[in-house]
Amino acid sequence: MTCPTSRSAPLLAATLLFAATWSPPADALRVTAQAPSVCQGALPAFETAIRKRPLAVQNEGDAPAFVTCALNNPGTSNGVTRISSAQVYVQNLGNASRPVSCTAVNSSAVAAPAAAAYLTRTLQVPPSATTSTEFSFAAGDFAGSPILLAGDTFGVSCNLPPGVGITGTVLNNNNF
Repeated sequence: MTCPTSRSAPLLAATLLFAATWSPPADALRVTAQAPSVCQGALPAFETAIRKRPLAVQNEGDAPAFVTCALNNPGTSNGVTRISSAQVYVQNLGNASRPVSCTAVNSSAVAAPAAAAYLTRTLQVPPSATTSTEFSFAAGDFAGSPILLAGDTFGVSCNLPPGVGITGTVLNNNNF
């Protein structure tokens, strides 16, 4: 009579070997942030209309205001960083849908800041006290870049109508 575990030993060994050598997917580095920690008024003139609440950076003024967010990218591999995508979440506390424009800027802070890539998106943001609208910027959205620049900085500037705020940001780094 053979021991039932002797037949499963090779399978168990293979499973343990896989578990010991497995690594998360290349884009596993995901950096999330509440807007007040990474966003601010683009100019002092806009700061008077902007309120930094615990859950959002909100335009509480009567005119549009620009808010800029600098997303943190701590991931490196051999001194190179690769940003694969980023998201900005916008919430409209007003009574009607409003157009919001956000411009993403991806660049290398050291090597060639003049070679930055820009991409502007405009979305209609519906009114909601409970949900945010996602602005998504993916690698393929930037012309000529299968992955975003080998840079280390990613920023977004949004023109927020009255009643609209940024609630959070996400930066994904495919770190390979």
